[in-house]
Amino acid sequence: MANVFVERRQLSDGVALTWDMAHHLYMRQNNWPVVVLADNPQVLLPALRKQWLKVVGKLRKEYSSTLSQARKRRLLSVIGHMEALRFTVRSEVPLGEAVYILTPAEAQVTAVRLGAIRGSQTIYATCPVNAGLESSLMDCLKHHGLLVEYDFVGD
Repeated sequence: MANVFVERRQLSDGVALTWDMAHHLYMRQNNWPVVVLADNPQVLLPALRKQWLKVVGKLRKEYSSTLSQARKRRLLSVIGHMEALRFTVRSEVPLGEAVYILTPAEAQVTAVRLGAIRGSQTIYATCPVNAGLESSLMDCLKHHGLLVEYDFVGD
Protein backbone atom coordinates (compact mmCIF):
# COMPACT_ATOMS: atom_id res chain seq x y z
CA MET A 1 0.00 0.00 0.00
CA ALA A 2 3.03 2.28 -0.04
CA ASN A 3 2.70 5.36 -2.21
CA VAL A 4 -0.99 4.94 -2.99
CA PHE A 5 -2.84 8.19 -3.47
CA VAL A 6 -6.43 9.06 -2.61
CA GLU A 7 -8.23 11.76 -4.56
CA ARG A 8 -11.57 13.05 -3.37
CA ARG A 9 -13.66 14.60 -6.12
CA GLN A 10 -16.80 16.58 -5.51
CA LEU A 11 -19.38 17.03 -8.24
CA SER A 12 -21.16 20.33 -8.42
CA ASP A 13 -24.60 21.02 -9.86
CA GLY A 14 -24.88 20.32 -13.56
CA VAL A 15 -21.86 18.00 -13.79
CA ALA A 16 -22.73 14.38 -14.50
CA LEU A 17 -20.75 11.69 -12.72
CA THR A 18 -20.13 9.84 -15.98
CA TRP A 19 -18.91 13.00 -17.72
CA ASP A 20 -16.40 13.64 -14.94
CA MET A 21 -15.25 10.01 -14.89
CA ALA A 22 -14.84 9.81 -18.67
CA HIS A 23 -12.66 12.92 -18.73
CA HIS A 24 -10.66 11.75 -15.71
CA LEU A 25 -10.17 8.34 -17.36
CA TYR A 26 -8.93 10.06 -20.51
CA MET A 27 -6.25 11.87 -18.48
CA ARG A 28 -5.16 8.53 -16.94
CA GLN A 29 -5.67 6.41 -20.05
CA ASN A 30 -2.32 4.61 -19.86
CA ASN A 31 -3.10 3.23 -16.42
CA TRP A 32 -5.10 0.04 -16.98
CA PRO A 33 -6.94 -1.90 -15.69
CA VAL A 34 -9.43 0.42 -13.98
CA VAL A 35 -12.06 -0.61 -11.44
CA VAL A 36 -15.23 1.40 -10.82
CA LEU A 37 -17.32 0.68 -7.74
CA ALA A 38 -21.01 1.47 -8.22
CA ASP A 39 -24.29 0.59 -6.54
CA ASN A 40 -25.79 -0.38 -9.90
CA PRO A 41 -23.12 -1.37 -12.46
CA GLN A 42 -25.66 -2.28 -15.18
CA VAL A 43 -26.90 1.33 -15.20
CA LEU A 44 -23.49 2.98 -14.95
CA LEU A 45 -21.83 0.91 -17.70
CA PRO A 46 -23.77 2.22 -20.74
CA ALA A 47 -23.76 5.79 -19.41
CA LEU A 48 -20.00 5.77 -18.83
CA ARG A 49 -19.32 4.14 -22.20
CA LYS A 50 -21.48 6.78 -23.92
CA GLN A 51 -19.51 9.61 -22.26
CA TRP A 52 -16.25 7.84 -23.19
CA LEU A 53 -17.33 7.75 -26.84
CA LYS A 54 -18.18 11.47 -26.64
CA VAL A 55 -14.59 12.13 -25.58
CA VAL A 56 -13.49 10.05 -28.59
CA GLY A 57 -15.74 12.22 -30.77
CA LYS A 58 -14.04 15.38 -29.49
CA LEU A 59 -10.66 13.88 -30.36
CA ARG A 60 -11.92 12.97 -33.85
CA LYS A 61 -13.03 16.57 -34.30
CA GLU A 62 -9.60 17.77 -33.19
CA TYR A 63 -8.01 15.28 -35.61
CA SER A 64 -10.03 16.62 -38.53
CA SER A 65 -9.10 20.23 -37.78
CA THR A 66 -5.37 19.58 -37.19
CA LEU A 67 -2.87 20.31 -39.94
CA SER A 68 0.21 18.83 -38.26
CA GLN A 69 0.81 15.29 -39.53
CA ALA A 70 2.73 14.35 -36.38
CA ARG A 71 -0.18 15.48 -34.19
CA LYS A 72 -2.63 13.60 -36.45
CA ARG A 73 -0.63 10.36 -36.05
CA ARG A 74 -0.61 10.73 -32.25
CA LEU A 75 -4.35 11.48 -32.18
CA LEU A 76 -5.12 8.53 -34.44
CA SER A 77 -3.17 6.23 -32.14
CA VAL A 78 -5.00 7.54 -29.05
CA ILE A 79 -8.40 7.30 -30.76
CA GLY A 80 -7.76 3.70 -31.83
CA HIS A 81 -6.71 2.75 -28.32
CA MET A 82 -9.74 4.47 -26.77
CA GLU A 83 -12.18 2.79 -29.15
CA ALA A 84 -10.70 -0.63 -28.39
CA LEU A 85 -11.05 -0.22 -24.61
CA ARG A 86 -13.53 -2.67 -23.11
CA PHE A 87 -16.06 -1.92 -20.39
CA THR A 88 -17.45 -4.84 -18.39
CA VAL A 89 -19.42 -5.75 -15.29
CA ARG A 90 -17.88 -9.24 -15.17
CA SER A 91 -14.89 -9.33 -12.85
CA GLU A 92 -14.10 -13.00 -13.44
CA VAL A 93 -13.02 -12.36 -17.02
CA PRO A 94 -9.49 -10.90 -17.12
CA LEU A 95 -9.43 -8.48 -20.03
CA GLY A 96 -6.19 -6.64 -19.32
CA GLU A 97 -6.85 -3.14 -20.59
CA ALA A 98 -10.41 -2.73 -19.43
CA VAL A 99 -12.76 -0.85 -17.15
CA TYR A 100 -14.39 -3.20 -14.64
CA ILE A 101 -17.60 -1.86 -13.05
CA LEU A 102 -18.45 -3.75 -9.86
CA THR A 103 -20.60 -3.42 -6.77
CA PRO A 104 -18.73 -3.03 -3.46
CA ALA A 105 -19.75 -6.61 -2.55
CA GLU A 106 -18.32 -7.97 -5.81
CA ALA A 107 -15.17 -5.92 -5.27
CA GLN A 108 -14.73 -7.44 -1.81
CA VAL A 109 -14.97 -10.97 -3.24
CA THR A 110 -12.75 -10.10 -6.19
CA ALA A 111 -10.15 -8.47 -3.95
CA VAL A 112 -10.03 -11.60 -1.83
CA ARG A 113 -9.53 -13.96 -4.76
CA LEU A 114 -7.17 -11.54 -6.56
CA GLY A 115 -9.23 -11.18 -9.71
CA ALA A 116 -9.48 -8.08 -11.86
CA ILE A 117 -8.74 -5.64 -9.06
CA ARG A 118 -5.21 -6.89 -8.31
CA GLY A 119 -2.75 -4.74 -10.20
CA SER A 120 -5.15 -1.91 -10.97
CA GLN A 121 -3.69 1.54 -11.37
CA THR A 122 -6.93 3.40 -10.66
CA ILE A 123 -10.06 2.58 -8.66
CA TYR A 124 -13.11 4.86 -8.70
CA ALA A 125 -15.57 4.69 -5.79
CA THR A 126 -18.90 6.19 -6.87
CA CYS A 127 -20.75 4.86 -3.83
CA PRO A 128 -20.00 4.69 -0.11
CA VAL A 129 -17.19 2.25 0.73
CA ASN A 130 -16.53 0.99 4.26
CA ALA A 131 -13.08 1.35 5.79
CA GLY A 132 -12.31 -2.38 5.55
CA LEU A 133 -13.02 -2.50 1.82
CA GLU A 134 -11.13 0.74 1.23
CA SER A 135 -8.09 -0.75 2.95
CA SER A 136 -8.22 -3.96 0.90
CA LEU A 137 -8.68 -1.93 -2.32
CA MET A 138 -5.64 0.17 -1.51
CA ASP A 139 -3.65 -3.02 -0.94
CA CYS A 140 -4.63 -4.19 -4.44
CA LEU A 141 -3.48 -0.99 -6.16
CA LYS A 142 -0.12 -0.91 -7.86
CA HIS A 143 2.68 1.27 -6.56
CA HIS A 144 1.62 4.91 -7.09
CA GLY A 145 -1.96 3.82 -7.77
CA LEU A 146 -4.92 6.16 -7.32
CA LEU A 147 -8.16 5.66 -5.41
CA VAL A 148 -10.73 8.24 -6.54
CA GLU A 149 -13.65 8.76 -4.15
CA TYR A 150 -16.65 10.81 -5.25
CA ASP A 151 -18.47 13.05 -2.80
CA PHE A 152 -21.79 14.38 -3.97
CA VAL A 153 -23.05 17.86 -3.09
CA GLY A 154 -25.96 17.52 -0.73
CA ASP A 155 -24.85 14.17 0.74
